[in-house]
Amino acid sequence: MSMARVAGSLSVVLLLLLSPLVAITGAATAHLAQNTPEENVEVYLTLEILRENFKLILEKHQWVKVKLGEEEVLVMERIASLPDPAQLSPEEALALARDGVEVNKKIGLILASVVDADRLEQERVREVVSRAAEIIGRIAEARGDETLLKISEALMRAVEGEVERASIMLLEVEAVLNASAGMEVAAAAAGIATESGGDINKAIEVLEAIEDNLERALASLPKEASPEVRLLIEDSLSGVTLAKAIIESVASARQSMGNGGLGEKVALNIIEDKIEDLEEAILELRERLESVRAEYESLGVSDGEIETLLAEAEEAIAEAEAKLEEARSLLQSGEDIPIGYIMREVAKAQGYLGKAEGLIDAAESMMEAFYTETQPHDDEATETTTQRDEEDDAAEEIEEIVEEAMDVVEEAMEVKSEAEEVRVRAEEAASEEALRLASEAISSAEQAISAAEKAVSLAQEGRLDEAREALAEAKALLRDAESYLNAAKGVLEAVMEAREEAAEAIAEAEEAVANARDAITAAEERVANSGSQEALEALDEAKSLLALAEEALELARQAFDEGRYGAALELARQAIEHAEEAMDYAEEAIERAEEARGVVSELREAIRELYEEVAELRMEAGKLEGKARMEGNQEVLEMIRKAKDLLAEAEAILQDAETALEAGDVDTARALIEDAREKVKMAEELLDEAEDELEDS
Repeated sequence: MSMARVAGSLSVVLLLLLSPLVAITGAATAHLAQNTPEENVEVYLTLEILRENFKLILEKHQWVKVKLGEEEVLVMERIASLPDPAQLSPEEALALARDGVEVNKKIGLILASVVDADRLEQERVREVVSRAAEIIGRIAEARGDETLLKISEALMRAVEGEVERASIMLLEVEAVLNASAGMEVAAAAAGIATESGGDINKAIEVLEAIEDNLERALASLPKEASPEVRLLIEDSLSGVTLAKAIIESVASARQSMGNGGLGEKVALNIIEDKIEDLEEAILELRERLESVRAEYESLGVSDGEIETLLAEAEEAIAEAEAKLEEARSLLQSGEDIPIGYIMREVAKAQGYLGKAEGLIDAAESMMEAFYTETQPHDDEATETTTQRDEEDDAAEEIEEIVEEAMDVVEEAMEVKSEAEEVRVRAEEAASEEALRLASEAISSAEQAISAAEKAVSLAQEGRLDEAREALAEAKALLRDAESYLNAAKGVLEAVMEAREEAAEAIAEAEEAVANARDAITAAEERVANSGSQEALEALDEAKSLLALAEEALELARQAFDEGRYGAALELARQAIEHAEEAMDYAEEAIERAEEARGVVSELREAIRELYEEVAELRMEAGKLEGKARMEGNQEVLEMIRKAKDLLAEAEAILQDAETALEAGDVDTARALIEDAREKVKMAEELLDEAEDELEDS
């Protein structure tokens, strides 16, 4: 393939680079308006490349300005003079990039019409592509951006004539950008949908569009594409599946239990389950890494590339652990953190795990190749081996399809088993939504198993294209099964929490209603024959409130039995509130009745008299204490001390009696008064005895 097929002019070369980035920018910017300039790298990268291109035009091809319109020249000069595109807002950068691309297209047409095509192909294309590769390489090194390094390497491959490989590398870059943008939008969609009143239908529509785009990107990758890129897209698809599970669960929770914050609770439950799954995956991947490292060391060789792959895998696992730790910390913080933000951290962790898995796979492949190369060769068998290469390739592909299909079968069986357990629990909890979702998960898992088994059969028959299609279908069905299972678990967990909370509230309501009944019964006895109209009115109000409490409690029980736990909780709380108000009115009725009988007045008079008696006895104790000290009679002093202690206790008890009367608790006040009277009597007896002792001495 000639260089003219890659880029017929300066403009076309750059447009091949810019077009996919601009397309991705257009798709992502609408959903990522809140991102920082660093996150919207596609738009700013476009402007940086246009800036260098326009500088070159203005330096060496001033005549091009004559062919352009006044506004087009202004756009070109503005972009060429930008000190740092990242200083622009995302909206300004996007608008300017679009104008710049249109001007760039026109420049390409102008150049193509006046410059010899062969000369442009052989000289300018190489010069500009090489220059672009160098610029992008510098930017990539400054930012530590592997994607930009990949673009730079692809352009250099094109300059060196490796056009096919360059094309594959650019396809990989586009797939990576699509996967990253897809995950960001999925996280945003999940976050919006969990908010009260969030548009769930719109969120699902966005996610389905992203899923279609990622599946097309995966299908369009050539066989030679990097395994890491495939894993990245598959991880992004898993992230979309997670977002769909969250949104599906939120919708189900709202349908069965109302809004009331349950959507966010369901989402957090699903994310927490996902974190636990990824933590287990980290342990398994770390064990595998250690196994591969041990196998490499057993070879007794030193290979820098294998060692680099293993070291990078270790770093990727560490990054995944850090992201999961951050996500869990956000979950446990109790702060109002957006769901989409937490999900993004989980998705990043998943991406790092996918990267680590790809690096370990690559290391194993290199070790296998190294082992094969180091084995003794039979020269006479070389020709036979060469003839079998195609058969070996086909056999290897069959083996890969069969292996992947069996992995799908194993995972689908696990999903089915777990979904069956969830279905049983959903039946016990009377959650129709969780039951439906669990059944959908079982059905999708069974279909995934059938599709995977079909893929194995087709592969063994040599019908590889059909086998790949069946395998893709099996994977899609498995993702659906996982999505339904996650949704079922999320809904069920929220239902169980709501069920437990409702059950506790109903038990509390039952106790409150029982206490209210007892209080009203006691009030009826006290109010009878009291002649107090106020007491009768308070008692009637207490009975009315008790009736409301009993009605609310009965409705709460019915709602609980029907699985409407949110309604049961609310009704139980109403019953508690009515019962507590009924008790207040019952106590008021008693107080009014007691007041009517003059009991309270009598008790207050008794308290007053006892206070006076305590005061008189203290004065007497003071006189006796003075005489006893003069005579040095320790026995009498001890009696006086005990008497004074009893008087202090009596005074404290009288204060409690006053408090009980203020609260309307006549019985308690009466008992306290009697207790105080007894202590006053004991104190008086001690003082009389002390006086007798002093007289005898």
